[in-house]
Amino acid sequence: MIKAVIFDYGGVIKTLKHNKDRDADALYEARDAAVLYGISKKMIIKKWRPLVKLLQKGVITENYFWRDLSSSLKKPIPKNKKQLWRKSYRKTFYIIPEIISFIRKLRTDGIKTAVLSNTIKPHVEIITKYNGYKYFDAVVLSCRVNLMKPDQKIYLLTTKQLRVKPKECIFIDDREENLKPARKLGMKTVLAKSPRQVIKSVSQLLIT
Repeated sequence: MIKAVIFDYGGVIKTLKHNKDRDADALYEARDAAVLYGISKKMIIKKWRPLVKLLQKGVITENYFWRDLSSSLKKPIPKNKKQLWRKSYRKTFYIIPEIISFIRKLRTDGIKTAVLSNTIKPHVEIITKYNGYKYFDAVVLSCRVNLMKPDQKIYLLTTKQLRVKPKECIFIDDREENLKPARKLGMKTVLAKSPRQVIKSVSQLLIT
């Protein structure tokens, strides 16, 4: 029996209007950082991505990120660096209303809900500001727990917080590589492609 539904955040609950690129947030922010440095996005992207991964895992600080990035680019640290992520993320922030309505229905029906997300502190601040974690029984964020999908430990941490077994969960993500460990643990999974498809797929799994 399914007792909980676990949601990835970006690409499932939150999206970018008119943009289906699952890496769009990072690309927007890398573009804005390139403007700060006065260089092309192509020059910054190779340095940007591995450092963002470390930031997502919570093993480096924002200050360290900007020091290391600036050093590798041989550029001074931008004065308004702290606002880049927050400004870029806020201007493209869009929570999908159909998914929020579905989450509320799940809770009304007695199904527990959780967020399991690879993310960074500035994004968490914006989501929190907009009450984006309001409808969940557990919120597990990579930058807070020093674990990232697809490490099985972060999935087990989520089920522990929900007080359910993996086989009692449905996990939704827009990346297939993040679904594989969930399936190995016994979870049912849904690859998110659209809000309507997610709602239909989860609803079907709940009655089977």
